[in-house]
Amino acid sequence: MGLDPIPRGSADYPRQSELLGQLSPDIDQAAQARARKFNWRIQPAGDTALNLLGLSTQVPALKALGKEHIDAAVVEKLRQWLDPKLRARLLRDTRMVTSWIAS
Repeated sequence: MGLDPIPRGSADYPRQSELLGQLSPDIDQAAQARARKFNWRIQPAGDTALNLLGLSTQVPALKALGKEHIDAAVVEKLRQWLDPKLRARLLRDTRMVTSWIAS
């Protein structure tokens, strides 16, 4: 069954940022809208569920990308996104994660 990523009418009006202009739709809001349309229930699973429950502090996004997809562009994007004040904390928090994620 082929479903388009974000069908018309599945998301709220685009959000605006003074700095960035029009922002992309919030993927969680779009997913919830689609779930309502088809009477589905969405439940987080795996690492995301553990993170939401506070049972894990690992960020599932890097693991989901996979080691083979982490390149200099991804690292640079993360470097720009991460507040410099939080970098030391992140380094402390990653001491116990999978070695390639810590690197």
